[in-house]
Amino acid sequence: MTQSDPFDILSVVALSTLFFYLMAHISVALYIRFMEFGKVHFEKEAYDRKLDYFYNQLLQREVELDANQAFFSKDDNPMRARKESRRA
Repeated sequence: MTQSDPFDILSVVALSTLFFYLMAHISVALYIRFMEFGKVHFEKEAYDRKLDYFYNQLLQREVELDANQAFFSKDDNPMRARKESRRA
């Protein structure tokens, strides 16, 4: 059998494509069947505790930064006023 006929070439390509397509489906089906997806347990309580801790830390740092910004903005204004009064 020579591969000079276009129909023969097309049939060989179609059969090999069908073979690899079926092999892929069988592989995925076996993977899903033998994997145990139900054993993964999400620990919501521990995750919530960690998120609450990080949230509280961010709130604390925001309060500290607001206090620092208020201190520096309060401290900046008299310096500007003194510099402007010296120039006048």
